[in-house]
Amino acid sequence: MPDIKKGVSAAELEGILRQIRDVISARVVLDETSAIQEIHVLAGAGRSPKQIVRDIESAFMAHFNLPIDHKKVSVAQLDWEAGLPGAAAWVRVVDVNVKVSGARASCSVGLEIEGELFTGEAQGAAATQNRLRLVAVATLSAVEQYLKGEVALALEGLRLLDVGERPVAVVTVAAVTPAREESLAGASFIPGDMAMGVVQATLKAVEKCLPGANRCGDRSAIRDRSGGQVGNPELR
Repeated sequence: MPDIKKGVSAAELEGILRQIRDVISARVVLDETSAIQEIHVLAGAGRSPKQIVRDIESAFMAHFNLPIDHKKVSVAQLDWEAGLPGAAAWVRVVDVNVKVSGARASCSVGLEIEGELFTGEAQGAAATQNRLRLVAVATLSAVEQYLKGEVALALEGLRLLDVGERPVAVVTVAAVTPAREESLAGASFIPGDMAMGVVQATLKAVEKCLPGANRCGDRSAIRDRSGGQVGNPELR
């Protein structure tokens, strides 16, 4: 990938990204040679991620004469018109429990999928931010049980943002089969309960595992919505 021309910073690139229609927030990661390694975008749901990625490619060419690899662009979307989100239609959140004992915390998340109950658990340090990560990990554990070993799911990243005056959770997940690995992203408004917001964002990230959709476990069907990778959107 070409290097950024001298004098152009990641902040300038992010400024161009934020001018693109439907883009809410953006982050560009450069390596030590100033080459683009990652582009993370949080966008509204007005257009498809593929359209947004194409606009990013066009904008960088127009402003910087800089071609980019679309596989390095991640897009997580928020549905503004949906208001405070409920759980995905294919799953019912039965319970979310977080317990702290000294310096350790444990979390359990119960999901009802196709009429069957799956409970995921996670344990770790009781640091406030890590508790939310445990919620995401426990959610993925419950989904993995539903998938019966077809796909391994791992939390890549969790970020809490303020979009306007509304808090948002952004989660990225690695879905792995023997044939390939794919990164998925999900975002959700937080309806007051931060743990529930993280569960909802995590479920949105793995929606393609839902019944009747292209299953994560279908090794030929693991593909993201943008045509590129959906990486860790640690957006500013």
